Amino acid sequence: MKTAKFSISLTTRAAGKIRCFALRLDGERMQELPVMVKNGTLTLDIDTAALTHGPTSFFELMADRPPHRFR
Repeated sequence: MKTAKFSISLTTRAAGKIRCFALRLDGERMQELPVMVKNGTLTLDIDTAALTHGPTSFFELMADRPPHRFR
C-alpha cells in the first residue's frame, strides 16, 4: 500500500467534540488520531506511514454526543 501525508480542515459547531480513528480494512478501530481545534475549525494532520498498526486508507470521524435521557 502506498502511504501519504495529508491535512484535512473542517469548520463545524461540533469541532471540539470530533474524534478521529484510523480503521482496519474490516472497519475495526486501530488507533485514535490527534485532532487540533481552533476557532471552530478542526484540523487533522495524517501520515499513513507513521500509524502504529501500519498504513490504512480508511478513517472514521465521530462526534461525541451527550448520553440520551429516557423519560
